[in-house]
Amino acid sequence: MADKLGIVIGSADAAGASGSPSPSVGELVVDAAWPITILLIAFFAWMLVRRSPAIRYGLWRRLRGVKSMKAFGWEVAFLDDEKAVEVSRDLNDAIDMFKRRVSEHYKRAADKLLLNDSVESATSEYVAALKADGLIVREAEWRATIHCRHAFLAEHYLQLCPYFGPRAKRTTVGRAYPFRWGVVGLTFRLQAPQRKHAEPANPETLVRQWGLTLQEARARADSQTYSFLTIPLRSDSAIVGVLFLEFELSDRAEVGVFTSKGMALSEAQLAQEFEKTSVGATVAEKVARIHDRVSDSEPTLHPLDDLSS
Repeated sequence: MADKLGIVIGSADAAGASGSPSPSVGELVVDAAWPITILLIAFFAWMLVRRSPAIRYGLWRRLRGVKSMKAFGWEVAFLDDEKAVEVSRDLNDAIDMFKRRVSEHYKRAADKLLLNDSVESATSEYVAALKADGLIVREAEWRATIHCRHAFLAEHYLQLCPYFGPRAKRTTVGRAYPFRWGVVGLTFRLQAPQRKHAEPANPETLVRQWGLTLQEARARADSQTYSFLTIPLRSDSAIVGVLFLEFELSDRAEVGVFTSKGMALSEAQLAQEFEKTSVGATVAEKVARIHDRVSDSEPTLHPLDDLSS
């Protein structure tokens, strides 16, 4: 009996020495119920906010004046107005620097493949052929450039080379636009050439046809009217870029440059004429190679990076 009692007492001592008894399954479920409930509520709230811009805007309106929040012994501090402005400025600076880096990568790739020489040669030959065939008036002045798909911004395009031609007065390279913007964006979206005979620009047309916002359209509604033509550049049947040609009659800007013979041809037929030039296909090939090279590169934001390689 004593031995048995000793064993029992010893077992009780050992159990007491090891600490409190292990919790039961029911106790674990009860303890975990509230954290799990809170996590589920937070998850569904996050999904709801993510899917509803109206809810996001409402929360922003209500919380933008809150400096900090305390709960369960924790405190979360939000940005004050001054710090928010500073963060926004730093973010914009980083985005601008990244855009410049991407533009520099495109320029280096274009220079290595002598793209500018090919574009200038092809467009000059093409416009001369249009005039010789009586498709545009001989007095027409023109300028041309190439836009390509942006390697890092989805649904955007980038001006790949400067303007060439008698009307080329500005050097603007590396500018990026969304696919919704303008006739070049429409060409990318529809994957088909576009043409416009000179006509007055009005806000409704610019919004409905060329994808501008109403504010952008009003700012451009009184701008000069030109005739233009866009031609998709294809590589392996995929559109890699767009040739943009803009025409003007210096003394009659309101008059279109396309003749009745030129207007009788479809945009697709006019585009085929470009492919017949001696370097038309070469331009598309080079644009595809440039895009691939830049896509494989890694533009960085460090100001001391060597860009000469």
